[in-house]
Amino acid sequence: MCKQCEGSGWIVVERNGKEAAKPCSCRALTTALPVMNDEPLNDTVASAVVDAICDALEGAPRTGLGKSLVTDALIRMCATKEQAWWIARRVTELYTRWGACGVPGLRQILCSKYHPRDGIESKPTEAFPEGIPSEQAPLQLQLPDGKPDPQLEADIKRLAEGKKLRKPDGNIPN
Repeated sequence: MCKQCEGSGWIVVERNGKEAAKPCSCRALTTALPVMNDEPLNDTVASAVVDAICDALEGAPRTGLGKSLVTDALIRMCATKEQAWWIARRVTELYTRWGACGVPGLRQILCSKYHPRDGIESKPTEAFPEGIPSEQAPLQLQLPDGKPDPQLEADIKRLAEGKKLRKPDGNIPN
C-alpha cells in the first residue's frame, strides 16, 4: 500500500486556502496499463468515436476537416477500440463544451486510465488542473462560497427527519 495516499490514489493538498485532492504518483503506476486483449483502434472506429464526441459537445468540430484532425489525434493516442470508446463515454461525463476539453482534455482523460500509444503523457488542463476525477467517486458540484441552497437544506432536513430512530413507545429520543 502506498504510504502517501494509503491506497486511495489521491493526496489531499491545500489550494487557495481550501483542501483539494490531486492524484497520487502511485496512481499512474496502477491505472495507466493498457488492456492487452482488445482490438487495435482503426480509422473507421476512431472516426465513429470522434463523431459521437462532436455530437455530444457544444462547439465541437462539425466539418470533415476539423473532425479528421481530432480523429488523427485520437489514433495517435489510443491503442485500442476500448480506449477510444472509453474516452467518448468519459468526455460526456466530464464536459459539455469542446472549448473546455479539446484534444488536451481527451489526452488527459486517456492518461487518467491508460498509457498513451504515442507515449506523450498529459499535462494539467484548465478544466482539471489536479487531474481527472476518479470514475468511482461521483463528481461533486460546488455551490458558491457562503451561499447555501435553501431547497437542498430543506430536502436534507426532511430526509433526516424520516431517518430518526424511534423508541419502542413511538417517541423520538432527544
